Amino acid sequence: MYFGLMDFVKERPETRLVAGIQDASKKCKCIVWDLDNTLWDGILIEDRLEKVRLRQGVIEVIKKLDERGILHSVASKNNYEEAMKVLRLCGIDDYFLHPQINWQPKSQSIAQIAQLLNIGVNTLMFFDDQPFEREEV
Repeated sequence: MYFGLMDFVKERPETRLVAGIQDASKKCKCIVWDLDNTLWDGILIEDRLEKVRLRQGVIEVIKKLDERGILHSVASKNNYEEAMKVLRLCGIDDYFLHPQINWQPKSQSIAQIAQLLNIGVNTLMFFDDQPFEREEV
């Protein structure tokens, strides 16, 4: 299952985003986030650390869902160290369990996350701005 996070964040305030996925979160154990143009604005490999900015309201959404017991992870095509540096600077790196930041297909990354968390892939939600990536997953 996936949602286009960008549309949710742009069209709804943070509290409505959380409420909007409340029903789905009853079956969801973990949200898997893409990074570039999803969790943050910009593409890390192109824009570099200086220009990448966390999307407004994302930290609040992550914290609210974490309070509800929803786990978080990352499936992103990026350089691991650079991406983790951005997450550390934003103070949210500890929220993401077994982040898969590499160049393999996201479906493989998501399967790896499910295996490491010992949960079924049917209990994951995937947020990505790219239709191609969502379709591949």
